[in-house]
Amino acid sequence: EESGKANTQLIALGSHGRGGLEKLRFGSVAETVLRDSRFNVLSVGANVPNDQDTEISKILCPIDRSADSVDALKYAVSLANALNSKLVVLRVAESKSDLSEFPEVCDLISEDSRRNCDLQEITKTGDFTAQIIKETAAQNADLIVMGVRHRLFSDESLGENTSEIIRRAGCPVITVVGM
Repeated sequence: EESGKANTQLIALGSHGRGGLEKLRFGSVAETVLRDSRFNVLSVGANVPNDQDTEISKILCPIDRSADSVDALKYAVSLANALNSKLVVLRVAESKSDLSEFPEVCDLISEDSRRNCDLQEITKTGDFTAQIIKETAAQNADLIVMGVRHRLFSDESLGENTSEIIRRAGCPVITVVGM
């Protein structure tokens, strides 16, 4: 409620990373905020090291073919440019044949944004969540930026595993709310 009253740009919160029976027993404030917020949310999960000095030098942005991914990619590009960070765009498809349906990253962002951004594109096939977690570690990413879309009766996002990614990631995750 308070974020709606203020000129909110980003909600930041921590998450215990509870799953399964613990989540049913204790609930999850973080997941409720993620599900109900109309603002972008920065989540810091239990697996994120508690460093005093945090530098964001590499951002991982997983995308699929959705408009939510395009919104997240644009946000990630502007953030990478503002922080002078490298941006790694991770395209994940279930199979190699699905990759032909992906738009080229260069077609999704402006030429000016591309020119000012240190951009790397990686393409993987397989389980979306597993590939994100694996590539986050392999790239030594400092931040994940991914798109989500809220629906009336469900929370749809890339692979519908937003909570699991936040729980398992070794870095903070910004969820960019699709319009």
